[in-house]
Amino acid sequence: MDPPLGCVEAGIADRDVVKLVNERGAVMGGAYVTERIMPGVLYQDHGARVDTIVPGHWTAAGPTT
Repeated sequence: MDPPLGCVEAGIADRDVVKLVNERGAVMGGAYVTERIMPGVLYQDHGARVDTIVPGHWTAAGPTT
């Protein structure tokens, strides 16, 4: 299946880290490319959360080095 057209134009691939920006601020997130979202529309499920990377500690992705 081809990626949605808006993603191709923006250079966004599945699992890319992207920065979403609006008049209230910005948040980083992982791109999930799907045909289920209308072209030109971005969706962020829960907004921002802190996931600080501290060497030697666990994060949502597992241990850091």
